[in-house]
This record gives sequence, C-alpha cells and structure tokens, in this order.
Amino acid sequence: MAARYVEIPAADMEALMTECGFDRIYPPRTVERTYQRPRIVPGPDTDSDFAIRVYTTITDQADAAREVGTDAIRVVLIHLNTGKPVWAATRVHRTQGWREKTRERMREAWVAVSGLKRCPQCARPMVLRRTKDKSRQFYGCVGYPECKGTQSYVEEVRS
Repeated sequence: MAARYVEIPAADMEALMTECGFDRIYPPRTVERTYQRPRIVPGPDTDSDFAIRVYTTITDQADAAREVGTDAIRVVLIHLNTGKPVWAATRVHRTQGWREKTRERMREAWVAVSGLKRCPQCARPMVLRRTKDKSRQFYGCVGYPECKGTQSYVEEVRS
C-alpha cells in the first residue's frame, strides 16, 4: 500500500517544535523554516557543544509544506563550534505519523552524540567522508582544513 502524503500546516510544525524545546533559526542560504535545540551536550570546551537542527519543508512564503513528494523533514546533529553537520537521521516523509517519526529522529540524534568518533589530533568530532575518487570512505575531522586528522573506516560485515 502506497504511503499517503499529508499537508503539514506551518502552525502544526511550529507547535511540535515549541513543544520539543526548539527555537526558530535563520541559517544562511536556507529557504525552509529551520529549528534548533540549543546546546545539547555541554562539555569542558566549545568543541563538545552540539545542537539538533530540524529542516522543515515549509517556507516563509507558504503556510504549509511544499508540494507533496518533493522533499522531507530532516533532523541533523550540528557541531556548534564549526557549524558543520556531524550526523543525520533518516528523513521523515510527510505521511501520516510525521509528528511521531520526527520525535523519534530527534531522540536518535541525542543518542548519536555519545557514539561520535573523536579526532586523534584535536578531539573534535569526526564525520564519515569519501575520497575524491569516491573509491573509499574514511573519518575526517570537522576542523578541516585547520586539522587534518583522519581515521580508517572499516565497513561492518553483517551475516
């Protein structure tokens, strides 16, 4: 059975974000309404600070999500010191149950913080990257280009 897309009014998204403790933010070059939960992991220094960011499918010019099927809600973990994403949840499609699925992705982001790899040179978080020729993956420091720390990535084999 095909998923049934639903319209998400701006007021419904705003209510969910407020209920979950998110504030509206205005990142550069972003057309959709974006929300962020402030500083979720206070650490001994700013390199330990993260925020959960939610990119909606609602623009300021519209009072509801863009046309059905054109995009989805994204939940991303941001390293505040660099502004770089370090983890992203599976997208939430605009189908029935979108509220519960968005909350679930937010919980996944909280858990993801504890599993982040740390750079062996500067202790900042590392993110999975690809080589220029796309032949392999590796972990690279979010502090690049100031820090060139890397670690090998070995894909887990599932049996």
